[in-house]
Amino acid sequence: MPISNRLKSSSLIFTFGICVAFFLSGAAGLFYQVSWQRLLTLNYGVGPVSTTLVVSLFMFGLGLGSLVGGFWADKSNNPIRLYICIELALALFGALSIHYLKLINPLLGHPNFLVSSIFVISFLLIPTLLMGMTLPIVVKILSLLNQNFQNSLSLLYFANTMGAAIGALISSYGLISFFGLDSTIYAAAAINFILAFSIALLYFKKKIKFLSSNNRRKRSSFSETFSLQRNHILVIATGFLAIGYQIVWFRLINIIVKSSPYAFSSILFVYLLGIAAGSYWLSKRNKKTFTTGRDTFFLLNFGIALWVLISTGWFFHSIDSSLLNDLLKTSFKAPLHPIYHPNTLL
Repeated sequence: MPISNRLKSSSLIFTFGICVAFFLSGAAGLFYQVSWQRLLTLNYGVGPVSTTLVVSLFMFGLGLGSLVGGFWADKSNNPIRLYICIELALALFGALSIHYLKLINPLLGHPNFLVSSIFVISFLLIPTLLMGMTLPIVVKILSLLNQNFQNSLSLLYFANTMGAAIGALISSYGLISFFGLDSTIYAAAAINFILAFSIALLYFKKKIKFLSSNNRRKRSSFSETFSLQRNHILVIATGFLAIGYQIVWFRLINIIVKSSPYAFSSILFVYLLGIAAGSYWLSKRNKKTFTTGRDTFFLLNFGIALWVLISTGWFFHSIDSSLLNDLLKTSFKAPLHPIYHPNTLL
C-alpha cells in the first residue's frame, strides 16, 4: 500500500477512535454529574434550588472550559497530547472526588447558604472546566486530520451528547441502583483513564500525521452559515432558555413522580437524546432546505416556543383530569427503587 494511502487509513482509524472516545467521555461525564448531584444533596439539600445550582454550575463550567480549551487548542503544537492530559486529570479528580467530598461534607451543610454554595462551586468547577475543554481540543485535532471542519464538529457533538444521554440512564438505573454511588464514580474515572491510554496507544502506534500547513483548510466556524460572532446575545438567550426549560420540566415532572431519585436522570436522558437527535438530523439536511442559518435559527426557536406553550397549557388544563389523576395514583403506589434480585446481575 502506498505511503499516502497508509497515512490516510491511519487518520481515518484515529478519527473513528476519537469519536468513540468522545462518546464514552460524554457517558462518563453524566456518570459524574448524576452521582455527584446525589452525593451533594446528602448535606446540601434535595430541593429545586440545590438541583438548579448543580445544573447551573455544570453548564457554567462546561462553557468556561470550552473557552479556555479553545485558547489552549490554538496555542498547542500537539493537541492530542493535551487531550490525553485532560482525560488523565479527569480520571485523577474522579478517583479522588469521593474523598474530597467527605472532607468538605460538614461545610456543605453549613447554615449559611453562601458558605455552602462556595464549597459546591469549589468542588464542581475543576472537573467541569476539564470536561468543557475537551470539545474544542478534539475539534482542533480532527480539523488537523481532515479538511471538513463543520462535519467534524457536528459528528463530535452528536457522539458526545448521545453518550451523555445513555450515560444518564445507565448510571441512574443500572450502576447506582445495583452497585452504589462510589462504584459509579470509580467506573467513570476508569473510563477516563482507559480513554487516555487508548488514544495515546493509537496515536503512537499509528504514527498519526497532521495535514501539512499548505493543505490545512482555513479556520472556519458556524459563522459561515450563521453570523455567530455578531449574535452573542441571541446565542446566550437560547442557552438560558434551554436550561430554563430543563429546570421547569424537572419541577413539573417531579410532582408526578413524587420526587423520585430517577426523575433527574430520566429528564436528562430525554433532554440530551433530543438534542443529539436534532443536531444529527439538522447536520444531514440539505443546505437548500433553509434559506440561511438565521432563518433556521428563528424557525426552530418559534417551533420550540409554540410546543412549550401547547404542552404546558395542556398540563395545567389536565391537572384535574381523570387521566392525570390515575397517573399520579399509579406513581405514588410504585416503589422508588427497582427491586433487587440476586439473579438480576447474572
